[in-house]
Amino acid sequence: MVNRYRKSSTKLFMFRLMQQLNKMRSELHEHRYYLEQNVDQRTEHLTRRIEVLEACNAALCSKLVSTQKSLENRTSRYADSTDNASKIRLVNARAGSTLQS
Repeated sequence: MVNRYRKSSTKLFMFRLMQQLNKMRSELHEHRYYLEQNVDQRTEHLTRRIEVLEACNAALCSKLVSTQKSLENRTSRYADSTDNASKIRLVNARAGSTLQS
């Protein structure tokens, strides 16, 4: 009778152990599935963010180039106007000295 009890106890133990293992496998499979889903979502989200940041970077670069060109034009115009103002002063100074003579 004791031997019979041990056999049934062992069978019950093995049965429960197999149930737990199956449950754990199922949970592991479920976790893997949700992990893959989560990784896919995050990857997609990061890809979209990278695309937006690259577009912003391109826009800022083009704006920077146009601003630099604008500043170069202003600087050259200022240099030309400074040269013209110097020339006008020089002409006026010469004209004033000839008027005074």
